[in-house]
Amino acid sequence: MVTLNLDKIFNPQSVAIIGASDVEGSVGYAIVKNLTQQGYAGKVYFVNIRKPEILGVKTCPTIMEVPEVKKQGAFLKETKELKEEAEAAAPT
Repeated sequence: MVTLNLDKIFNPQSVAIIGASDVEGSVGYAIVKNLTQQGYAGKVYFVNIRKPEILGVKTCPTIMEVPEVKKQGAFLKETKELKEEAEAAAPT
């Protein structure tokens, strides 16, 4: 039997939030607030093409601009934009 190391899924060193938002009531805002104010120890990258900064944190316009290897991300964009971001994030 193979044992998988789930620690990388449940305790990632970094997370990219694609569709991060500063609009209260949005899913992107809730995720941003939860990760930044609830003690997440890893590095959080906000990805938002329209806003250069969210809650005082510099954003990246696309997933390709995130400075480290992306292994886990939360996609919070509208469907029409999601496909392009997901394809860009996929390993080649």
